[in-house]
Amino acid sequence: DQRLDLLDAVAAAPVTLQTVSVAGARVEQVEALVVAEGLPHSLLGMSYLGRLSAFTATPAALTLRP
Repeated sequence: DQRLDLLDAVAAAPVTLQTVSVAGARVEQVEALVVAEGLPHSLLGMSYLGRLSAFTATPAALTLRP
């Protein structure tokens, strides 16, 4: 068991997700954190985005290229 304390003592546990698929951009074995509570939104991090061929982010949209 591992536990991390983030963002002013919000508890989080590291996991490996078998598959993450967003708009057809599928990545396997993605390292992630499960946060018990305290974050108003889910986050899509570099453990996923960094394994795509490309991505672009603007204030209006996030474009993923598998």
